[in-house]
Amino acid sequence: MPRTKQQNKKSSKARIVAMHNNDAATDEKQTVLQQAAAAERNDDLALAEKLYKKQMQLKAFNAALYKKLMIIYRKQKRYKDELDIINKGLRSCLDLIFSITIAIFK
Repeated sequence: MPRTKQQNKKSSKARIVAMHNNDAATDEKQTVLQQAAAAERNDDLALAEKLYKKQMQLKAFNAALYKKLMIIYRKQKRYKDELDIINKGLRSCLDLIFSITIAIFK
């Protein structure tokens, strides 16, 4: 039986289920990304930007974070900032590829 539009909207909400009840470090990382996504959905782009940048500093290269920031900057028509984050993402990706290549051929 096909779902109605209302049922699809209700089921499209993502839920995070903790794997371990006492894993505070994992919950904290999930919370930062979850808060950033919620802020973006609520059009609080300044908070979303702050949280995504915070997560970028904590984690190794993650293309999804760069993509989210690019979208936020584009929505705000901050094209120079968008270009800067594109260039920063490309540099980070190339640095990662370079370090992997060096490690392989040592």
